[in-house]
Amino acid sequence: MESLLIELGTKIKFEITSFNECLICEINLERLLQTATAVKAFTPISKFSPIIEDVNVVICESYEYLIEKIKTLSPLIKNVEFVDKYGDKLTLRITYHDDKKQLTKGDVASVRKILIDSDFQKS
Repeated sequence: MESLLIELGTKIKFEITSFNECLICEINLERLLQTATAVKAFTPISKFSPIIEDVNVVICESYEYLIEKIKTLSPLIKNVEFVDKYGDKLTLRITYHDDKKQLTKGDVASVRKILIDSDFQKS
């Protein structure tokens, strides 16, 4: 869903809910079509490569809340993508990146510790 909205150049809010073994997303198509654009913004490629890792989290809140909460944990977190769902656990792919320097394992480890210690992780 996030990729679709990026491709359409819009930033409308959407909510993803969990139902049995499925994730369900409902969007307002009329609003989507009103805000969609074919104009693409140019973003230069960084000379520093990102660090990408998969993490498992227990979903205790709505998916949208969980993703927004994770994104606000650190400015190094640039993207959070859904990978898989098993029971009440989600596998999320987190992309860490800094435009000013190459990140180290230590940089990511400190953010990961914040992620693990966060309230939304507690079941």
